[in-house]
Amino acid sequence: MTDARSIIFSGRIYPERAYVGINLDGQGGALSVELQVNTGARLPARILMDSAQVVVAMAAPEPLDLLTLKNGVQAVVSSLADVVGWQNGCGYVVELTSYASSDGQGVFGVQIPVLAAKPRRIDTPTVLKLIMAGPDGLYLRRALADLRWAILSPEDTPFFCYRSLEALRRHFPGTARQARASMCTSLRVDDGWVVDCLQKPANEIRHGAVVPVTDLDRQRSLLAAREIIDRYMAWRISAGAGISAVDFPRLHRGDDPLLLKVQAESQPGV
Repeated sequence: MTDARSIIFSGRIYPERAYVGINLDGQGGALSVELQVNTGARLPARILMDSAQVVVAMAAPEPLDLLTLKNGVQAVVSSLADVVGWQNGCGYVVELTSYASSDGQGVFGVQIPVLAAKPRRIDTPTVLKLIMAGPDGLYLRRALADLRWAILSPEDTPFFCYRSLEALRRHFPGTARQARASMCTSLRVDDGWVVDCLQKPANEIRHGAVVPVTDLDRQRSLLAAREIIDRYMAWRISAGAGISAVDFPRLHRGDDPLLLKVQAESQPGV
């Protein structure tokens, strides 16, 4: 495939020591299919999975949102690997690592750029102490694990981001509703912001629906989850004194996670 509307993805199936191959066409060759990816488009493609290697050659949509397409294709290939896992009792992880087209080629990075660029307000040694601080550390450990899965699972990013908040909510007393209200007050976050940025994007997915998730959707969910986790850490460090209005301005409904900055509020404490 060499025309301007074609692209080839390459990747691996992990664990690396696993020999994973699928006889997709019954003859040991590549499978010709139409892929319905998270963009909603159906795109002709050929998929080869052999010796834990993956190659997908396909038509590329116009306009091309490379990361959204890559995540969608990776999800489809992961489903094929899930068939092998179902057969032999193993869990496999598919990672597309590079791409090539007539317009260029490249290797996908391992970081989420918007997260990597986010200022660190709490140092690593302090976080390590928090996660090992007895029973209270369990909530943060679960939240960080959910953030990890949110990064690694593009289709389920909103679900895992919301679950990270749910893990932290359990640190607060009372019923689920009371604990949520107490958490929002302590972390200086309006409940409406939580609903719009974390809960609503996750609702359908956590009930089993297949929902398109674009790269921009992922960025918003990941930034929102990271913001809640950062605020929770700061609240834990404060030992009840409260988090700083300068470092953590109140989040109101309508505040876009992509536009959050570490800055003072015009009226601290509001």
